[in-house]
Amino acid sequence: MPAHAAAHPESLGPKVAAADGDAEETALKHLKTYLASAEALLAHIDDSHSPVMITITDIAGEGPQILYANQAFRDMLGYELGEILGDTLSLFHGPDTDPDAVKAMRKELLHTGFAKTELVRYRKNGDSFLSYVTASRMRDEAPGQGVFLFVENEVPTRAS
Repeated sequence: MPAHAAAHPESLGPKVAAADGDAEETALKHLKTYLASAEALLAHIDDSHSPVMITITDIAGEGPQILYANQAFRDMLGYELGEILGDTLSLFHGPDTDPDAVKAMRKELLHTGFAKTELVRYRKNGDSFLSYVTASRMRDEAPGQGVFLFVENEVPTRAS
């Protein structure tokens, strides 16, 4: 199992009273279900041609902390996975990134769990590009905190 999946186990929902003998069996069943669904999701994300990143965050704080990014995302930005894990999305911001658009996206994520916008992003080599960003809450951990799925696509430049 990938380390990023193990670090954030799924909520098992409301607590169900069970006899001691049944508790372990129930816990193992929930764990196997979660691991199977997390593995399936990660396999799909890894095979996707869309740049996808998963973050865990206190969205009201510093911003999303990178938990995982697929190869398409890493290729688009020029980073290896180990270079970005644990960092915040500000790593991809630069002088032309609109701070008001970033704040508006955070606010929308806090209130609705979904946001989309266009942001100027910066690759590792310093080149900037316009990115269409969508973000969706995958799981809540506390108000304003959770696991978020970001999908980003470079907006093609139009010939004049």
